[in-house]
Amino acid sequence: MTVSPGDSPDALVYDLLVVTGPESHSSTLLREERRIKDVHELNETLAALETRPLFVVLLTKVLIEGPEESDWGTFFLSVAAARAYIHLMDGCCFIARDPASPSEPQATTQVMLDNGEFTEVPHRNTIRRDDGVAAMRYWVGSGEQLPRLDWGPG
Repeated sequence: MTVSPGDSPDALVYDLLVVTGPESHSSTLLREERRIKDVHELNETLAALETRPLFVVLLTKVLIEGPEESDWGTFFLSVAAARAYIHLMDGCCFIARDPASPSEPQATTQVMLDNGEFTEVPHRNTIRRDDGVAAMRYWVGSGEQLPRLDWGPG
């Protein structure tokens, strides 16, 4: 029997990777990997990260068809203090941009990658932390991009 995403909500799950940044130069990264089924389980994870200034959540949507599994998109969220960087790989690649962010074209923001390394991204390609978390929740709940954000090619 072939399972379509609309046929059974149990056919879709998410592989979750959470990386929390070092609290100081001497501390190490913490990594947690597990499988979640829905936005309620995601909310538990996000609630535990509310006070963390630096973290990454990588979610891969997985369709299970009998013994087969296939990836159906990945949502990368990196939070650094009050800003968030999103890279959504869902068919095409997209980056969320804050249309209200008046930043200089050369301004950058440092974000952490899922391997613990840091990179600079244009500040205009970041959004408010709360919007980043809301966008991830929305994607898991609906499979869509959060409409209030400006999405561009990534």
